[in-house]
Amino acid sequence: MNVRYRLRFPLSAAGRAEGASRWFTGAVDHDTRGTVNVLNLVEGPEAVVDSPDGAFEPFVVHYAETFIVPADVGRYRIRPHGASVGRECATVKAFVRGTTDGDV
Repeated sequence: MNVRYRLRFPLSAAGRAEGASRWFTGAVDHDTRGTVNVLNLVEGPEAVVDSPDGAFEPFVVHYAETFIVPADVGRYRIRPHGASVGRECATVKAFVRGTTDGDV
């Protein structure tokens, strides 16, 4: 199984911001679903973020780095890279609830 588990949690008292954590060993597909995504690599030395649609150039993120995926990107993918290949990685993703039309 590529994604070990996922946790969802509120990020604000008003309940508008929400977060999700994923632990993975291979490529994980994401979709902004019309809202900005703010992510942090919280496990693993590095990962690469790319677009299956070519919406942006692939970029590498390192442990503890925060990165933003604009709402209009749509589909994107995160996978272990370099020293992380064959190891478990994890991200924490924040987004604004109520602006998405599906699961994170």
